[in-house]
Amino acid sequence: MEKNNPKLENFENFKHVEFLANDKTSDFYSLSDVYICSSIIDNLPLTILEALSSGNLVISFKNGGAEELLKKIGYTFKVSEVYKIVKLLKKIDDDLIKKKSKLARKFALKYFSYENSKKNYLKIFDKVLKEKKKINLFYFFCWISCIFTWFCNIFSNN
Repeated sequence: MEKNNPKLENFENFKHVEFLANDKTSDFYSLSDVYICSSIIDNLPLTILEALSSGNLVISFKNGGAEELLKKIGYTFKVSEVYKIVKLLKKIDDDLIKKKSKLARKFALKYFSYENSKKNYLKIFDKVLKEKKKINLFYFFCWISCIFTWFCNIFSNN
């Protein structure tokens, strides 16, 4: 029975967080070594990107982009494999945390830096303008606005 119903709260350093205000998230991630994303249906949880940016070892269910993103820098499991997550948590040591933390931070600096993000957005704008394709500008700018707001939040918290 333990295999299918593990009790994470039995771990000494385990803390489940229901909700955290935006201005507290960077503090939370900086105090954490391991982040577990429990979302089972999501394209790519923002919390995974935030945790990687803070250098956390990230464990997630295989949802959307998490599996692809965490291939070499974190761990993903099927929803039916919660017992494997518990098994991994029991094996994690400081060396593994340090190794994965360095990989996560290096990845975040490479792909999520302000300069790199700006360069990628300019490429998108340039491509749209060059191709002169008719697109629904309302939805395009809504999408850009959401992404811009997300980046502003990340960089204002650092």
